[in-house]
Amino acid sequence: MAVALLVMVVGVGVASLSSWYGAERFPAAARKVEAMLRLARAEAAARGRRVRLEFRADPAGEGEPRPLFVWEPQPLTEPGQYVPFTAAAWTANLPADILRITRCERRGDSALRTLTYNEQADPMSPSGWPLQGITFQPDGGCDSAILELVSVDDSDGRTAVILLDATTGDPNMRVLVPSELEAYLEETTAR
Repeated sequence: MAVALLVMVVGVGVASLSSWYGAERFPAAARKVEAMLRLARAEAAARGRRVRLEFRADPAGEGEPRPLFVWEPQPLTEPGQYVPFTAAAWTANLPADILRITRCERRGDSALRTLTYNEQADPMSPSGWPLQGITFQPDGGCDSAILELVSVDDSDGRTAVILLDATTGDPNMRVLVPSELEAYLEETTAR
């Protein structure tokens, strides 16, 4: 009887732990994207060069545009020429198996800046939102932007929203359920 009771308790514990792990995968992946944005800002400051998060179409023309970190290695002799940033391992660790970036849009003054030729054809996500690049400056600032992330698991209706502040470069993330999302976006747009 004691062994049967112990097996039941362990079974309930394992089931609870696995459902908790499943529920935490998406917020953990969104925090990872937030950390990657912080690292891009730090790399720009450390190297004294601009670092960008861009979205590039699949060369085969299939699937969604994929995020890619690039940097400007020669700003004086080749301004605006960005190449893939491969100097740090963190750039290849976007958790694409857990989440998708459905919106990356510059806001405020950042949305009004002059775009380079390559930036004028920003791709669109399948949801219809723009996927605009974000530039991190050597002084620690960046484009003011909003990123929306959704889970690849369609049963998870949460959305992670990351707001980037242009002056500090700090990302601020919140995971929201659908009923909170619209009110939050209205509140942040009003600022």
